[in-house]
Amino acid sequence: GTMDGANVEIKDLVGDDKVICTMTAASTITNVGNVPNVINEFVIKTNNGNGTDVTDNYTDETSRVNGTLEITKATCTITTAPTAKSLTYNGSNQTLINAGVANGGTINYKLGSGSYGTSIPSETKAGTYTVKYYCVGDSNHNNSSEATVSNVKIDKKTLTTLTAGSSTKVYDGNPLTNSTCTLPSGELVSGHSVTCTMTSASTIT
Repeated sequence: GTMDGANVEIKDLVGDDKVICTMTAASTITNVGNVPNVINEFVIKTNNGNGTDVTDNYTDETSRVNGTLEITKATCTITTAPTAKSLTYNGSNQTLINAGVANGGTINYKLGSGSYGTSIPSETKAGTYTVKYYCVGDSNHNNSSEATVSNVKIDKKTLTTLTAGSSTKVYDGNPLTNSTCTLPSGELVSGHSVTCTMTSASTIT
């Protein structure tokens, strides 16, 4: 918001007479900082400023003292906090949380003990992660305190039935082995394959 000033004190007024001031055009401020509050002109009226103009009954003021208009920084507020996503391992890099929304600045994030930045942290591997965040205030706002999104998870991809390969041959005196194995279609991430090692008993001669 904007601050302008018209609160002025003049001593020795009679009864319920009140001074009403008009300040200079420069006596206003919108952003953080301060400016002098300077009287441009004034009138004195009866009835607490609501009555008759009686300025001519007073001598000219002997001095004017400027006031000060000052706006201090507000604190950046996070209006919508970041939240953890529901994720399952898919072999790709995935952002871990839904972005938050801030008023008066920009949310910065970091993963674990990493460095803060505006990008939302991401990971590929299944596991549990911690994302910290805070709002970096703009020129009119202070930074907010740090907050945490805990237990952010990329769940392991579920595998169901691992099936060993089968082989048949006519007896020839040589061992028969088969180290192939398969999973149901769609359970492995694209580009991945499964390799099995069979038990020592998985051979026949």
